[in-house]
Amino acid sequence: MIREEMSRRKEVALLTSAYVTSTDEVQKDRLAEVLFEIDDLEVSRFMRALMTPEATLRGYYAAQYLAQRGDRRALSIMNQNYFKYPVSSAAWASTVQLFGKYRYRPAISHLIESIDAASVNVAAAAVESLQLLFPGSPSEFKSAAEAKKYFRERVGRQP
Repeated sequence: MIREEMSRRKEVALLTSAYVTSTDEVQKDRLAEVLFEIDDLEVSRFMRALMTPEATLRGYYAAQYLAQRGDRRALSIMNQNYFKYPVSSAAWASTVQLFGKYRYRPAISHLIESIDAASVNVAAAAVESLQLLFPGSPSEFKSAAEAKKYFRERVGRQP
């Protein structure tokens, strides 16, 4: 509830200043989470500076924020840290969807391996992304094994 209220107020300068001056790692994570909810050019700049190749919670919020806006570097970092971030599978499924939305082909092998993920959300997002990356794909598959086989074959046919 507090996070939603802080996001709603959109006091970007106050939040970024609190982040910079804080020495509390948990507080920094929460501030990054609040900033993640604010669509603002200054937040984009801040998240770009905050983005790191390490699979930290803060790194996730920064890379996810930018990936949602189609940033290729952020997508690359998310792909390098595929399934390594300390976030829920529901949160990760939203990242998996971005690989398809922005036609990020370097994630194809991870997406194929996610087709039979334990999380139904991640598995469905992986298939959806692969369908976007491979136009003309079937809209449904009988099993995860069938979908994996199909997309592996499609990869083999790519120039």
